[in-house]
Amino acid sequence: MEICKAITTPGTMWSFCPLIAPSILFIFLFTLTLITHVGQAIYYRKPYNWIIIMSALWQTLTYIFRTLSIQNPASYGDYAAWFILILIEYNQSANLGRPAYLHGRSWPSTRVYSYF
Repeated sequence: MEICKAITTPGTMWSFCPLIAPSILFIFLFTLTLITHVGQAIYYRKPYNWIIIMSALWQTLTYIFRTLSIQNPASYGDYAAWFILILIEYNQSANLGRPAYLHGRSWPSTRVYSYF
């Protein structure tokens, strides 16, 4: 059985043995999602797709840094980068992105106040 490099390396940031294959798979999947949504935003001329595009970009970067961190377990910069990107993406999509995307626009319109 192969010994996990992420646990045996001195000064590692990992407390468990991460797998690199799923990380590479998710890089591919999020890149595919990013390209698809950029194409849809251009084709259908929907500027509010920037929310999904930014989320896919940040998730792609997150998994790139995660893969680098798995390959270099003692690198604090790679580990910190993917961890911070997870927090940023969650905050962006949960608080700003999803509600605006579901309503079909990126910012609240003045029509909300025109009912009075």
